[in-house]
Amino acid sequence: MGLRLTYKQKSLLLAAFSLLQAFEPAWSQNSKTQLQALLTQGDASSKKFQLQQAEDAYRQALKIDPRSVPALLGLSAIYRHRGRAQLSNSFIETATKIEPNNPRCYLASARLFEKLQDTEQAIRAYKKVVALDPSDAHSLQMLSWNQLENHTLEAEQNLRRLIKMAPTNDGAYRLLAYAQSNEKHYDEARRTISTAIKMAPTNPNYYQDLATICLRANDTAGAKKALKEMLTKFPGNPAPLLGLAEIAAREGQYKEQEKYLRQATVVKPTSDLAWRELAVYYGLRRNQPECIRCARIAYGFKPKSAKNNYCLAACLLDSDNLKEAEPYMQKAVELADSLEEQLTYERQQIHLKFLLGKNDEAMAQAKKLYKQYPHNLTAIRSMAWALMCFKQYDQGFALLKQAMAKFPEDSSIARDYLEGLLSAGRYDQARAEARKLLLKEPNDEECWSCLMEIAQKTGNKKEAEEAMKHIGKLNLSAHESMEFAFNSMSTGANNKALPALKKALESSPDSADLLLNTRDPRAESPPGAKGQKNR
Repeated sequence: MGLRLTYKQKSLLLAAFSLLQAFEPAWSQNSKTQLQALLTQGDASSKKFQLQQAEDAYRQALKIDPRSVPALLGLSAIYRHRGRAQLSNSFIETATKIEPNNPRCYLASARLFEKLQDTEQAIRAYKKVVALDPSDAHSLQMLSWNQLENHTLEAEQNLRRLIKMAPTNDGAYRLLAYAQSNEKHYDEARRTISTAIKMAPTNPNYYQDLATICLRANDTAGAKKALKEMLTKFPGNPAPLLGLAEIAAREGQYKEQEKYLRQATVVKPTSDLAWRELAVYYGLRRNQPECIRCARIAYGFKPKSAKNNYCLAACLLDSDNLKEAEPYMQKAVELADSLEEQLTYERQQIHLKFLLGKNDEAMAQAKKLYKQYPHNLTAIRSMAWALMCFKQYDQGFALLKQAMAKFPEDSSIARDYLEGLLSAGRYDQARAEARKLLLKEPNDEECWSCLMEIAQKTGNKKEAEEAMKHIGKLNLSAHESMEFAFNSMSTGANNKALPALKKALESSPDSADLLLNTRDPRAESPPGAKGQKNR
């Protein structure tokens, strides 16, 4: 016989059940409200880069709901900003297991891989985002951008798809023009960027893009026209003057280049970019006092700019002010806007440490970079260069050869290899490598300079004469012409040196002082002296 409840017992039980029903939603709603408030607080702090406050809010949110995907992804973003990639990825993986079809999980993954400069993994993650949310135009645009960075042909197809989704997205047209330019479809690229200009006529960047595409197509006149139109429409913008200065430099019109750069500092006296470009100009012209002066002005306008700190450090480095350069180089690394910029500055910082005699510290830093970013070209080059500084040439060359196989389009690796061969005294190999590079770029100044150095080291007059024949056709500064002439004379090729000396005097009468007061042209440079300061 089953247990029977009395009427009174039934009434009490129903009342208790009703009370529980009424209480439970109230408790649940309160928790949800608290959870949402913490997530909102975390998001707001994260946007302001108040990372510790954001972390505290997200962790409190996880105490309420350990399976809160927004809190997990918020913590992932915090640790991504802090450079703790493994911890950031662990939160993403946890979130993805909870909600495997949430596109935000894969978006977080894509952003992490972008920071790590791993475009292949970023592309995979963005593809997942787009597959789960085909209407996400921004992710499709970022997918296309990463594909462009990775030289993936699929980028153009995705950009055309993006334009169909968002026909008024002028940024999509800009990326498409970039993709077309990469494929050397310059006429199409010009038409595409012209469409972007019509859609956003107040965006000065698109005029610069048009000029860049024209230059890639060897249409200097078109580039000048685009920049002059930009100058007319945006008279307070120094960018077109800087672009015209770049063209003048390509044409070997150095006085014209200086004129445009100086005009840029007049148009906008507070433009740290204009002063920085002027500093670079004077550095290349070997006018170190002006170089440092302009770099200091740029730094004065924006002392927290990584580029300004690096520019000043590089100018001081080239003037042998190594100790003064060191803190600026350190600040450049700390203030870098992107991982690639940071790695580039760290590469130069490693080099500076070697020059300061901090060899073990420099090698340790190179190893740390390579361990953290084994697939990054800059980290690989840093490690290879450090090994070669320790005369571990074969290990350095092996790394560079691996990099050449992975990045076949990047000529910087082959140049590192060439410099390493020179430093190792392997002149036959260096000669062969230089001539291989000259097949692609017959007027490459660096390669001819290398061949001249080999001729000087080996006393090969015939090779020096050949190098001077080609060097005479290049647009060189007075200082560069003088250097090549001295190197030629040291091999006995005096006649071939005379045109370079004449050219130096014609382009800069002050060069006469160099002829009268410089080193003995018959004396050889110390081994490994070339290109050692700011490689």
